Formats: sequence, C-alpha cells, structure tokens
Amino acid sequence: MALDGSHLYRTSYAQSFLVLSHGPIPGTIGRANLNGTGVQENFIATSPTDYGVAVDEAHVWWAYSAPRGTGPTPTAASTLVDGIGRANLEGTGAELVVEPGGVFARAIAVNDTHVYWTGGRSIGRSNLDGSAVSQCFITGTDTRGGVAVDALGPAPSNAEPPPSNKIRLGKVKLNKKRGSAKLTVKVAGPGKVKLAKTGSVKGDHERAKQSGKLKLSVTPRGKAKKRLNKKNKANVEAKVTFDPDCGASDTKSKRIQLVKR
Repeated sequence: MALDGSHLYRTSYAQSFLVLSHGPIPGTIGRANLNGTGVQENFIATSPTDYGVAVDEAHVWWAYSAPRGTGPTPTAASTLVDGIGRANLEGTGAELVVEPGGVFARAIAVNDTHVYWTGGRSIGRSNLDGSAVSQCFITGTDTRGGVAVDALGPAPSNAEPPPSNKIRLGKVKLNKKRGSAKLTVKVAGPGKVKLAKTGSVKGDHERAKQSGKLKLSVTPRGKAKKRLNKKNKANVEAKVTFDPDCGASDTKSKRIQLVKR
C-alpha cells in the first residue's frame, strides 16, 4: 500500500504468469479516500506485482510484469517484461518508465529525485524520468521485499560506484602427478565463478562470497587427456566466467600447458 494526502493506494496482484498461456489477465491499482470511502477497485488497470506501489506529488508508481511492447497495460504477447510504470494522480497517462534489465522488481519507493526498487541481490535506482538506471545501487542485500526512502534529495556526488564485474586470471599451479592444475581467479565482489566444460577441460565452479581470490581445478578430458598420457604435455584453454550477484557477467580465457610425469 501507499498513501498521499488524500488517498490510499493498493495493488491487486495480476496473475502475470498466466498471461502467456491464457491471454491478458490484468490486475489493478485501486484507491480509496483516507476515511475508507470512495473505493475505486479499478483505478488503474495494469499488471502490478503483489506489493509494489508508491506515490509522490505527481504520480502513482508501481512495479509490474506485462507483455513486452505493450507498456504497463497488458495485452496478449509472447514475452513478459518486468519494469516500473507510473500514471498521473488522476489515473491517466500510464507509461513504462524504467526497465531494470531482466530483474523482477518487487517493492518500490520514490522521493523527489529517484525511484528505487528491490529485486535479486540488490536495490536498484534510477532518476524519475527513467534515466541513469543503476541495478547495482546497493549490492549484497538479497532483498525481494519492502523498501522505503525519505525525501532528503539527491545522493552525494561522491557516492561509491557499483562494484566491478571484471575478473582476472592469475597464477597456475601444476599438479604434475595428476596432470591437472589449479587456476587462481580474482573477482571484485560476490557471485558465481565457472570454468566452462569443453572438449579438452572438465568444468568446475565456485561461489565467491566477497571480493578476493579463489581457485578452479583445470582437469583434462577427451583428446587432451589422451595427449597428456601419451606425450606428457597438453595445451588446453580455460574459459572462466564471473556472474556477479549484481551486474553483467564477464568472461576471460587462458591457455595452460598441463604436464604429467
């Protein structure tokens, strides 16, 4: 729910998961006077999430899930888009304002400069016009529920930037007895680190709880394993992907010569 000086607003959960198979099943933003009168169940026909609604001096805001290309009001379509919509306080002019980039925005909050939302492992933020989207405004929260904000205005200009998603592939320690190796990977924050399974290398994965170093096992397979057993040496390529809790993934590759004696 959300309140302003005259009304209480609430969401009626849209069964968005049924939109693809059964056609549009719109939910609504409803409102009533603060004394409980003047109930309008269908004040704004949209497709809100179960508890994502906020209000400021000019607009009603909501997190929603609706078919791509249709805006905040759902119609039949093949794919859903998650985002944040708004309408004038009179319920008119519904529009898509923010598309957070594949994150299912759940709860939202708004002040005089920004709109905020929860989803995934971060709190996102954008300007009120939908520009300067930062899905990684606050990271490591693992928050899918409520969020609130006061009206203190813009954040300080020296606010910390979102964490880097870059990885660095470091030293290789050979295990000549087994013909394998340990590859050191340095990451800038929490996330999943995965060594891809290929025709010459077995896959491996680790989870980084914070920034720092971890190690992945590079173990030969297929032709590389046969070559290693026959010639005691084999060149393989280790392809490592870092999928951070917040932000886009990054992939790096490193050629490694395995030795077995």
